[in-house]
Amino acid sequence: MSESSAPPAYLRLLVRVVTPLVKVVLRSPAHGWLSRSMMLLTVTGRRTGRRYEIPISYVADGAVVTCITGIENAWWKNLRGGAEVTVLMGRNRFGGHAEASTGIANVPVIQSFLESRPRDARFHHVRRDAHGQFNVDDLTRAAQTRVVINVQLWPER
Repeated sequence: MSESSAPPAYLRLLVRVVTPLVKVVLRSPAHGWLSRSMMLLTVTGRRTGRRYEIPISYVADGAVVTCITGIENAWWKNLRGGAEVTVLMGRNRFGGHAEASTGIANVPVIQSFLESRPRDARFHHVRRDAHGQFNVDDLTRAAQTRVVINVQLWPER
């Protein structure tokens, strides 16, 4: 039996309170202390046309950006099959094409992401073993409860 990927109620409430503040900081001149690890990802809902602006942790490798979110979040479903997005990283705005993927094949991507952003491991319930390596069972579980988002960036026109 797998555990729920949804965070506890107190944490969901904290996120609802903190998220608007994070968005303001990421757009402000004070973005520097957050923007090295966080960006704003904007995606438009396929059915509703509603714009979702999500502050999310990222790892950049050239023009490819990788993010991870919980499978319980609904907004990522707009990225299935690919979608155009806008990204604000630092003071730079980019257009891009994003794709979401789920499943066990994401284990190496999640492990690589967490090696670059080790503090994020706790948010994805991935522990380290006695040798400092990420727990394989936790990585496998994370691959089943997390969504990997890859964004190919291009400069916005």
